[in-house]
Amino acid sequence: MKITEILIDLDDTLNLFTMPALNEVGCPVGPYEYSAFNPTWGMDIVAAANHLHLDRTFTKEEFWDSLSEEFWATVPVSNEAFAFLDYCRFLVGEENVCVLTAFHLDFEQPYVAAAKADWIKHFLPPWLHGSFLIGPDKKFCAHPGALLIDDSSSNVQKFKERGGHAITVPRPWNLLHAESSICLEYVKSQMRGLLKWV
Repeated sequence: MKITEILIDLDDTLNLFTMPALNEVGCPVGPYEYSAFNPTWGMDIVAAANHLHLDRTFTKEEFWDSLSEEFWATVPVSNEAFAFLDYCRFLVGEENVCVLTAFHLDFEQPYVAAAKADWIKHFLPPWLHGSFLIGPDKKFCAHPGALLIDDSSSNVQKFKERGGHAITVPRPWNLLHAESSICLEYVKSQMRGLLKWV
């Protein structure tokens, strides 16, 4: 079946979340310093903080509570964001592109969802202001005509298991960490391959 819509992740795909978050809680890393992230920590940002922080150990609750509403609403745009969006719009049309972002009630404050919506409004183009979904599990959007672009290997796997197509964005915390330096080129080549053969 032909891919008719593209669903693109927000945190660490369209924006830079992990390194700025580690910087925000006091780890001695720059907000763009991907080289400081050890791939063995995987997607466990709390474990990363506990390895990197010089004099503090966080519980999950303490880590997430350390991130303010302002932080969530103002994290930097990723270097690839607008190129990703332009390519998605070129391939399926802007009416068929949607931003997906997770919101977990366990460890995030109630204001996070509103802050993410504010981020989309202030940093992304107007054609996406009404095309985003915030929820705990992206797999429920999977279907044979959908393509997910996400930095979480777990999200990618679950999406595929539900019948959708998915591409992992190379980042230091996922299985494609070796491709991080060519992130944009890698994702675009994967997209071209999928749309050619699906």
